[in-house]
Parts: sequence; C-alpha cells; structure tokens
Amino acid sequence: MRILAATALAFLVAFPAARAEDQISPERTALAKEVMELNGSAAAYSDYSKNLDRMVDQLVQSMPGADDTTVADIKKIAVEEFNAYRLTLVDGIVKVYAKHFTEKDLKALIAFYKSDAGKHFAAEIPAVSQECMDLSTPFMTRFLDRIRQYIAAKIAAEAAKAPPEAPKDKSKTK
Repeated sequence: MRILAATALAFLVAFPAARAEDQISPERTALAKEVMELNGSAAAYSDYSKNLDRMVDQLVQSMPGADDTTVADIKKIAVEEFNAYRLTLVDGIVKVYAKHFTEKDLKALIAFYKSDAGKHFAAEIPAVSQECMDLSTPFMTRFLDRIRQYIAAKIAAEAAKAPPEAPKDKSKTK
C-alpha cells in the first residue's frame, strides 16, 4: 500500500507541468490568433471559395450526368456547411497553434510577421504553397493511372476465372 501511495504522490509531484501545459492560457491563444492573422491563414479560411469549388468539382466528377441545377445545389450546400463550420475550424486551428508553440515562440513569430521579410513571406506563401501542390499533380496522375490499370487487370483476371454461366432453359418458362 505504501508503494502505491508513494507512486501516486511521485506522479502528482513529477507531472504538474504536463497538466499545466495541457491548459492553454488565454494570452497564448490570443497570440496564436494574432500569428494566424499576420501570416494570412485566418484570411484563408474567410474566403475558402476556391477550395470549395475544387472540392465540389471533384465530387461532381464522380457523378456523371449531374445537371447544372444539381451542381449549383451542391455548391450552395458546400458554402452553407463551410460557413456554419468556419468559426469552429478557425478556433480549432488557433488551439493547434497555441498547443504547438510557446508564448515565447508566438511572440517571435509575431515579430517576424511584422517585419518586412515576414510580410513578404505571408504575402507569397499562398502562391508558393499552390506551386508546391502543383508539383504533385504529375505524380498523382501517374499514380491514379496505375491504380486504374491495376483494378482493370484484377477485374479482367477475376472475370476470366469465373465459370461460364449455364444457359437458361427456355422451355420451362411460359
């Protein structure tokens, strides 16, 4: 019993910093929010229409024959759902920033983003990110083509293994 009590006491004494770290201060949250405002990520979630359009376009591609009204309705639903969720999303991202960066880190990031280099970085990072994502397009195209070929070959192989269907006896049907 003494060992259990000693272990529990040692645990409580050894880990108060970890428990305190789980509690993110309002100051740290405010700093994280300021970093997001300065680096442009908060604004990116204010006008998410390009990303929603891309997402809807991908969804519509999987719906051959969808008419214009259906596509317009899907876009409307996407915008409504995103707008309903946007503040929750931004709040969650602020918490992620606050979780991963100390107050000292956040203050240094704020100083950076207020500098000329930081302002330039924040202004250019959307284009840089897009260009970096565009670099993956050839890979994704080749990857998806190989997957389609693989699936087609598997289907063909399975079809070749299947025993032929017996002809139906037409004399029994009336």
